[in-house]
Parts: sequence; C-alpha cells; structure tokens
Amino acid sequence: MRSWRFWVLAIAFLPISFAVGGPIPNMENILKLAGFAPGQIVSLASLIGLSVIGGRVVGGWLLDRIWAPAVAVVLIGAPAVGCWLLAHGPVGYGLTATSIVLIGFAAGVEYDLMAFMTARYFGMRRYASIYGALYGFFAAGAGFAPVIFGAAFDRSGSYAQPLMLSSVLLLVGVALLLCLGRYRNFPAVSAGEVIAAAEGTADTLPA
Repeated sequence: MRSWRFWVLAIAFLPISFAVGGPIPNMENILKLAGFAPGQIVSLASLIGLSVIGGRVVGGWLLDRIWAPAVAVVLIGAPAVGCWLLAHGPVGYGLTATSIVLIGFAAGVEYDLMAFMTARYFGMRRYASIYGALYGFFAAGAGFAPVIFGAAFDRSGSYAQPLMLSSVLLLVGVALLLCLGRYRNFPAVSAGEVIAAAEGTADTLPA
C-alpha cells in the first residue's frame, strides 16, 4: 500500500465501478423514462447480459495481446459516450442499444481488468491480499452507485445528472490507468509460495 501504483488503481476503479454499477440496475426505468414501449424495454435490457459475456470474452482476448490500460481506454472509456447519450433523453432504438452494449462490455471486463493489472503490477506473491484491498474500493463504488442513482431520480425525476457524472468518471478512471506505465517484472513464484503467502507464512519465503 506504500506503492503509488496501488493508489492509482484504487482511485481509478472507484469511479469506474460507480459509473458502470449505477446505470445497470436502473436501466429499465431509464428506458421507460426515455419513452420506450414495454416490449422494447425487454429487448434492450436483455442486451446487458449478452454484452457482459461479450466483454469478458473480448476483454480477455485483448488483455493477452495489448497493454491493459490501452484496453481500458477502449472498453471502459467508450461507455462514457453511452452514458452521455442516455442522459440526453430519447436517442432512438439503435443508439440506445449501442449505449447499453458499451456499458455491458465495461461491466464484463472491469473485474478481469483489475485482476489482470494487479498481477502485472504487483506480482503473485501477495496477490490475494492486494487484490482483496483493491476490490474493497471497487465494491464501494459499485455498492453506492445504485443508491445515488435512485436518490437523484427521487429528487429530480430524471437520471440525467448521475449519467452525466458517470460519463465523466469513466474518462477520469481510464486517464488514471494510463499513468501506470509499463508492466513490472517479477521473479518466478511457485504455486507453493503463493499458497504459503495466502496462509500468512510469507515471512518465511526468500526475498
């Protein structure tokens, strides 16, 4: 936790998880306010699950081949456009579907992205502890987002403000990830060493 990279990741994934976690549970109401018919709402909302699966598959394939922050710019940054479009009311079925797919892709890749970057920038010896600490920040953003979205709607009758905020937060999050630089190199760690570290006996491991 003394590493600046830890805090960059923590601060980056807090707004990212907020921005992705807020619209999804409120999507049906967002679509209803946009004037879509019940049948259209069902078909549009179903795109969330499909795009989450797509985000996991495509995101994993890209992470094996491309620098992770660059993948984040595409798959996490692009939903900022989707949130912005949804915030500005009815934009047609096609653009709305595209916005939902972009948000779903981000939801599919965000967990994997954080897990992958934890390994690349901190290694495997203390992986479980570091990932668990980072996930705490992630969970805070994702946990508070639906509440804040709901409170904003109760106050104004619209999701425009939290959606615009999400658009900005996604861009801030990916900009922070770009500051991480090149992956770090670590000595090979055996499975036994990883298990020992997870069991709290890491102090017996060689430096």
